[in-house]
Amino acid sequence: MPDGAAENREEAEVWRGKLVAFRKLYGVLSQVIPHQDSELERSTCTFVT
Repeated sequence: MPDGAAENREEAEVWRGKLVAFRKLYGVLSQVIPHQDSELERSTCTFVT
């Protein structure tokens, strides 16, 4: 595997880890903090789950 491909794979894994952490944090915060616009919340939850 060329070095560039290995670096891209590592970057992708780092990005994926950050995305998973964000999804978990959003899940917790969305249960604690009420949303002002419930329709907006429903539309964003489809992306998170």
